[in-house]
Amino acid sequence: MTVQSFFYKPALLTACLLIRTLLYGQVVISGTVTDTSGKPLATVDVILQKKSGLVLAFAPTNNRGAYKISYAGIMGNDTLLVEVNSIGYFIQQHLVRATVDTINFKLRESFTSLPQVVVKGRKSLVEAEGDTLSYNVASFTAPQDRVIGDIIKKLPGINVDENGKITYQGKDLNQFYIDGDNLLDGKYNIATQNLPADMVDKIQVLDNHQPIKVLKNVVQSDNAAINIVLKDKSRIKLAGNGEAGAGVPGVYTATVNAMLFKKQYKFINYIKADNTGDDLNDELMSQFGTVYENKPVSLLSISGTIPPLKKARYLFNNAALASINDLFTVASAAQLKLNAYFITDRQYQNNSYSSDYFLPVDTLHYYEQQNNLFNNNSFSTQLNLNINRSTYYLNDVLLFEYAGKFTAGNLTITGNYNVAQRLQAKTGNVSNLFNYITITGSNKNVTEVYSYAGNVYAPAQLNVEPGLNDSLFNNGVAYNGLIQQLSVPSFYTNNYISYKTSGIIRQGYKTGVSYQQQEFTGNLQKILTDNSAVTIADSFVNRLQWQRVKYYLQADYTYVTTKLQAAIMMPVAYQNTDYAGKLPAANVPCTSATPTALFKYTTGRESYIQVKYVNGNYFGDITNVYDGYVMQTYKFFSVNNTILPHVKSNEASVNYAVQNTLKVFFLTVSASYKSLAGNVVSATQYNTIFQQQHSVAQNNTSHTASAGISVSKYIFAMKATIGAKALWQRSDTSFLQNGSLLHYLNNLYNSSVNAYTKPASWCNLSYTGSVTVYSNRPTVSSHNIATTPQVIFNQRHQLALTVTVKKNIFVTVNTDYYAAKRPGDLLNKYVFTDATLMFKLPALKTDIQIVLSNLANVRYYTNLSVTSNQVSENTYQIRPRMALARCSFRF
Repeated sequence: MTVQSFFYKPALLTACLLIRTLLYGQVVISGTVTDTSGKPLATVDVILQKKSGLVLAFAPTNNRGAYKISYAGIMGNDTLLVEVNSIGYFIQQHLVRATVDTINFKLRESFTSLPQVVVKGRKSLVEAEGDTLSYNVASFTAPQDRVIGDIIKKLPGINVDENGKITYQGKDLNQFYIDGDNLLDGKYNIATQNLPADMVDKIQVLDNHQPIKVLKNVVQSDNAAINIVLKDKSRIKLAGNGEAGAGVPGVYTATVNAMLFKKQYKFINYIKADNTGDDLNDELMSQFGTVYENKPVSLLSISGTIPPLKKARYLFNNAALASINDLFTVASAAQLKLNAYFITDRQYQNNSYSSDYFLPVDTLHYYEQQNNLFNNNSFSTQLNLNINRSTYYLNDVLLFEYAGKFTAGNLTITGNYNVAQRLQAKTGNVSNLFNYITITGSNKNVTEVYSYAGNVYAPAQLNVEPGLNDSLFNNGVAYNGLIQQLSVPSFYTNNYISYKTSGIIRQGYKTGVSYQQQEFTGNLQKILTDNSAVTIADSFVNRLQWQRVKYYLQADYTYVTTKLQAAIMMPVAYQNTDYAGKLPAANVPCTSATPTALFKYTTGRESYIQVKYVNGNYFGDITNVYDGYVMQTYKFFSVNNTILPHVKSNEASVNYAVQNTLKVFFLTVSASYKSLAGNVVSATQYNTIFQQQHSVAQNNTSHTASAGISVSKYIFAMKATIGAKALWQRSDTSFLQNGSLLHYLNNLYNSSVNAYTKPASWCNLSYTGSVTVYSNRPTVSSHNIATTPQVIFNQRHQLALTVTVKKNIFVTVNTDYYAAKRPGDLLNKYVFTDATLMFKLPALKTDIQIVLSNLANVRYYTNLSVTSNQVSENTYQIRPRMALARCSFRF
């Protein structure tokens, strides 16, 4: 290299840089980004761009809300803008006036919906837009799926329990819509068990759903709702389906169902008959609770328990159901709805029961061999007028209900006694609920008026034969039996008015009064050998009058932003309870405050954490203060004193939920703690065939802690939905038995896994499995009770495989495995296997199924359970091997 070139090249480079500096300039922009209250906003992108929209540079804000953008290469005549665009806030732009400039932003909150997110694999599985999550039904459907309930249980993030109750991310539903209309209220099992899967396009989950439009920006909701979006062709005309089946041993099933889902008129009306073990009562179960606030009192029963199996395994039934569900849209957002049913059902149950009670000085053993018949004839009619507009809301529900139940049981009990029980019970209810909410003033505040009134009667009679414990009831002389009569008619009304404001800081005020009037009348008589009925003694007679009036005032304050919800609710009440029976009358006035606090923070685009605290005051009802003995079963007699139970509670919980729509991933973590402090203790006296319970005035505390995690994920490569849950719960309890105060610590551990997958085009596989461990032990070693824990291990595994043998021909094999064990005992294990052969005839809109149930012909199942100082063993008769030919058709 020459000396000339050594100096020439740097000089040329310097000249070029000088020319660039003259032609172009460098811009340095800095500043801060805050909200309107001055709070710094972190991780917000600040963009430097030309007026044409061309982005030149950007920088995120730090934890103090500060940013700095440097960019070299600006022409002298360029017009530049700095823009801040953040979800939840209005867009802001500022003009750059100098090459070095300081620009500060104050962002104003925006309540616009989040942008749409679409998950795309080979098919669009899930779409998210704001708080609405939409599942593509076709992506989760298998050839053997018949009703929409078969699809819902496969969806990631959704859980369906044994009774059909649906939860999303651990949250209960507050509405179940079909094409946006609430046709069924809480009885959505009618839809999940009857609506054909091929009529549905999407299943939407509406998170944080506020069903009342006028309250949308006034009252926050933490619940979710489900909306069944139908295919266009499913809305055009009347759809009908039917089913008929028969088989051995003497089984049958039949259904005729008519459905229409037009905009102005929707209905699901059907009749069913069945004796295959399909419990039709499940379709009448309200998952949202009942309309009436005063539930009927039911104290009398015959012995009987339910095994932890599918009902179709053990239920011997003979039932018929007619259900009417009609919804008319009579005007804009105004609907008239009729929901009615009639059911008749006879159920049979045979089982044996043995139980050990570990008492301070002895261990008592009870044994029963039961043969029970349950007969139910019930009907209900509910009329509902609902107007749900953005300016006002009106809802009126009129309910008529009647249930007539007869139960008979033949038992062989401890000591080889034969006992017959007969229970006749009637329940009637007439009630009306009225709710009106309207906008008040220009600030869109709302006023609400609420009124409920209901009248319930529920007489019952229990007969027990022959006469037991003659030394106690008849001076040692034999007699024929006992008759317990009981009636608790009730009237209840609750009325309030409230006022709520909208905005970032929301206020709510409510004042009201409730009133309850009841009578508790009962009499225990003995039937002598000449069949005459004689009252045993005055101590077995109840004549109790009850009145309770409650005045209450509640103030609510809520602070709401796009990320934060903080609320405190402060109900204050004055309550006065009067009751008078054979003992001196009692008057119990009480003033109580029961605050609730809620904090919910959105930690990410699809995640939040929620903390809640509840302070409660719970008072006993008329069933806690009756002063005469009541024979609740042949062996169990109860009585109370005149002290009204009062329990104070403190409950705290924390929940963290996150979902990733792009990856179809859902996670929920929760923990809670609850303490109870009461003024009475339950006391029980046991002997060989007789149990006596009463309440004792004594301070009583208990504590419960729990923690759980739930995860659900769709794995694209496996075409599988996989989920897992784990739960731990610990509680302590205190009670009196045979004069000794006992303290027990109870533990529950549960883990479960579920998977739905399609490993190949010709087969799909599902699996659910759970392991549960129950244990308890005395917290102190006293009264000669061993401190060794009583432990029960339970397992449950269910596997189903469907294979496409040929086009439109499918074979499904289901295997259920149950196991239970106590340390030192042999393992109780049971395997149930079912098989189904399905022929689809698309041209005829018909499916033909041949169902074989319980192929191994398992006839009995034994379940182990443990509660405090009691270990029980129940053995149930199982339905025998069954073959059923069933034809399902559409019309």
